[in-house]
Amino acid sequence: MKWIDICRTGTWKAKSGKNVTFSEADLDAIVTAYNPDEREAPLVFGHPAEDDPAYGWVTTLRRSGQVLQAAFRQVPEAVKTLVNAGHYKKISLALMPDKKTLRHVGLLGATQPAVSGLTSAKFAGGDAGEIIEFSGPDNDAGRKGKTEMDVEELKKQLKEEQAARAIAEQAAQAAKTEAEQSAAELAAVRDRQTAAEIDARLGKLVSENRILPGDKPAVRAVALALEKSGEEIELSAGAGKKTMTDHLFGFLSALPDRGMLAEFSAPETDENTIDTADINTYC
Repeated sequence: MKWIDICRTGTWKAKSGKNVTFSEADLDAIVTAYNPDEREAPLVFGHPAEDDPAYGWVTTLRRSGQVLQAAFRQVPEAVKTLVNAGHYKKISLALMPDKKTLRHVGLLGATQPAVSGLTSAKFAGGDAGEIIEFSGPDNDAGRKGKTEMDVEELKKQLKEEQAARAIAEQAAQAAKTEAEQSAAELAAVRDRQTAAEIDARLGKLVSENRILPGDKPAVRAVALALEKSGEEIELSAGAGKKTMTDHLFGFLSALPDRGMLAEFSAPETDENTIDTADINTYC
């Protein structure tokens, strides 16, 4: 991890005009108080108002000797280009009134930082693109006008990127909604096809007298529930796996013909019925 100097021990004049003294213990207190999970300090241009955009974020702080250092993340390429071109090579910081809570870190151009003796900032290239390292000092203030135009152009680019990102997110959400709707429609078509296939198989069982017409609704409900489970099992060795629905219809298809059973069943008799032939025999 690479670090950037943002403050050092000594007595310095704040923007308010007051002299502020930092000891090593004060720097340690700033390090200890910093918790990015609760309040992440932004990297900004100068010391702006609260609603100005952030151009990076402080990930962590440390004290190295008499110097307070910070590491950064999510620094846009355009900002790194400005810094590397020498438009912003000085760093300053803003603290909350408690003098230990970091408010933000500012990139300075022609404006001199209140704390002198800090090494200049330069963004590293390659894989460490989001981390800041240092180059030699450069106090050239002649670039102020061009730098201000560069900042306005950068803000414009960031707004355009945010708008493009919002459009892309809306398009992605619309595509997701459409995909979910298509999936639901496809599932409904499959359910109708499954129900039609089950109805056809039930109709065949009824026509073959394997089940009674009155049994059809109950068997249909069971078959639909089994079909939704999608489970396949093997009931006998070597027979191969089949769906639970196929096993159900296989069992029902093997039932005897109910019409044949009716033909071979004994006729119902009433014990109280008197056979007229018997009467003629005894008369």
